Amino acid sequence: MMVTPQSLSPSPLPLPAPAKKRSMACDFCRLRKIGCDKGFPCVKCIQAETPCTYGVLGSAKARPNHKKYLEYGNRNQFLNTKLEESINTAHSQQLTRLPYIARPCRSMPQIQFQNEFLPSSFKYVLTKDTALKSSLADNPNLVVAAFLPYPSVSSTVYIMMNEQEGGQLPKYNEQHLQPITIRNRRDPSKVKAKTLDQLYKHGGFSTILGESIQQSQLVRQLVGLFFYHVSPLYPMLTQKYIYDMLESSQLDMDQALLINVLCLRGVDFYTFSTLISPLRQYFYYTVDQFIKLLQFRPSLATLQSLLITSIYRPPLTEERVPVFNTLNLYHQSVSMAWAMGIHQKNPKLSKITNELRNRALSCLFISDQQYSHTLGFPSLFKLENVAHFSLPEYIPELDDGLPFSNYVRSEFPNPVEQVSFFRSLVEFKLMVTRFPSLTNHYSHLSPNMSKTALFDATVTEEHRNNPEYLRFWDETQYAEMDLHMWYYNAVQSFRPQTSFNETLICVPDHRNYLECALLIRYLSMIILLNRPHLNQSMNFRPEFIQPHFETISLEAFIALPPSDKVNLAACLGTQALLKHRQAFILKSLHYYWGCLFNFMLIHLRNIKLLKNQPLIELVKMNFDHLLNFVAEGSQKWLIAAGLNQYIQQLALSI
Repeated sequence: MMVTPQSLSPSPLPLPAPAKKRSMACDFCRLRKIGCDKGFPCVKCIQAETPCTYGVLGSAKARPNHKKYLEYGNRNQFLNTKLEESINTAHSQQLTRLPYIARPCRSMPQIQFQNEFLPSSFKYVLTKDTALKSSLADNPNLVVAAFLPYPSVSSTVYIMMNEQEGGQLPKYNEQHLQPITIRNRRDPSKVKAKTLDQLYKHGGFSTILGESIQQSQLVRQLVGLFFYHVSPLYPMLTQKYIYDMLESSQLDMDQALLINVLCLRGVDFYTFSTLISPLRQYFYYTVDQFIKLLQFRPSLATLQSLLITSIYRPPLTEERVPVFNTLNLYHQSVSMAWAMGIHQKNPKLSKITNELRNRALSCLFISDQQYSHTLGFPSLFKLENVAHFSLPEYIPELDDGLPFSNYVRSEFPNPVEQVSFFRSLVEFKLMVTRFPSLTNHYSHLSPNMSKTALFDATVTEEHRNNPEYLRFWDETQYAEMDLHMWYYNAVQSFRPQTSFNETLICVPDHRNYLECALLIRYLSMIILLNRPHLNQSMNFRPEFIQPHFETISLEAFIALPPSDKVNLAACLGTQALLKHRQAFILKSLHYYWGCLFNFMLIHLRNIKLLKNQPLIELVKMNFDHLLNFVAEGSQKWLIAAGLNQYIQQLALSI
């Protein structure tokens, strides 16, 4: 065989396979390895030299010698220096939160932080550091002003009482071995069980110490799981777990109410940062302190934070009272339970909601005389520079309920229609409770009549034995003042003395709330289009229905005077609704659109306005689109139960 130079040359070696890029995410997204998703900073941010959103510069293992650390020696010294600077700045400017949010590290110094908004007995620690939490027993009075924007994806948040438990770390018992149902937020069909102990070991550990919270060991477990649910994994506490603990006296009523309120409110927010915001705020304020807080940082998230935490409040005293009363929490919890249809299937939840109603009313009755200025805090609403607060100039008398009953009887002479109107009011209530700004304006009204008196004043003698009426009164189980409040909100606010938009808390950073409020206005005005006397009292101007409205932008709409806004929203026609459903109505509404659409369909069916042919076409054209839109959102499994039955019934009737 002849040897050639070609045969002597070595065969070309295959090129080495490219090295697999290692995903090095920071502590906040370590488990999911998804980089900067959900706004969490990671190593990709550091490699791109992009400033981190929350001041966390990634994992120490990823870039321990980053150039930003070298100025201070090392990463720990960098974090310590920044933390001290933040605390000094916050203390000198009397801020309620740190301008720079740093992740505490093992060598973090023990810094004492005082603030005028913070009660002297309040101890606040929020950290994931193992060495620091082990030092709590040695220094029970330690106050570390280290704030995380919210817990990491895998973290659970625990609440423990330092003084009552001697500064020791939480102890666990067999209760932690009970499984908890966890639902995947993106795929609700994926369900797996974890125990409390597994959740504790799964991620970081965060602690809040404070005397404002109830003295119970299980509170920290329940609230920890709650904050775990609003992470992207979005697990769901099973009702059976709560009720079993309630029956076995492992939970008292306060704890069961708390976890029910938190769970039910948890489905009411698609941005979980607003739910985590209580971690960045202090729990209780006097009225003056709350006003100062809003002047510094007017935020709807702050209002929601205080609303959530108000169920755990110290006894009412002249020195310190809660800003929000428990009645608002009752509205939220009962409304969500009613909307999800739980109370009809589970009498235990009815027991809990009834207990919360009684406590809310007793709190309101006791506090109305001494703390009327606090429960309604009207002085706060008059501060124009705070957050666009305003109180209605006209507040109807609620002594005997005659205006309410007269209106119902005159507008709906048929008793069946009267019952439908009542149910529509309840549906309106369920929708408006999505927006706390619409609730707080009426929280200062005290109920002046009992449920029996309300029944007597509202229902005529010949209809008192009507099973429809009796079933309605038995099913609702709301506070005595509810129907009056929501009648005022749905009907009375359309009078010229009160501008509906002026009674909203319009925070610029929450534009979707304004859009929802305008849509509520439109849907409510549909009911009144065939009421000539109400249209005249509203100064109804048909000339606003012009082709130029079809191209008006949200910014131009917001810039209009209040009176023009009201008339323009009132005259928003069906065709404009069809043309603007993508750009105007569905923008930022998410599953709110399903609730609002449900409200519209129920109202139209109940008061027989389906004779409007364009509206029938609207329902037909949007039926499939609505279901697809709900399916695209993250709340399909929550909305479908209460929404689909009404839509399907209406579609069949059409």
